[in-house]
Amino acid sequence: MLSFTLFFLELFGLFFLSQQLTRALSQFFYHMTRSKKVTIYILSFLFFPGTLLHELSHAFMAIILFVPVGKMDLLPKIE
Repeated sequence: MLSFTLFFLELFGLFFLSQQLTRALSQFFYHMTRSKKVTIYILSFLFFPGTLLHELSHAFMAIILFVPVGKMDLLPKIE
């Protein structure tokens, strides 16, 4: 029971740190560029390897389970 509780506490801590890091990076790049578009493009470039791995893992599981794979969006669409 203790290990179960510690696991969820660590998971919550990682989630919180991830949110804080993303927010700090966004604020830093926005402060440097003064442009929301450029900030989004910089962050998407930084997070691209993780996004690619994440989307490919979805596609891999879909292929294993014989689920049709649709279009993958790897870059954000800014309107």
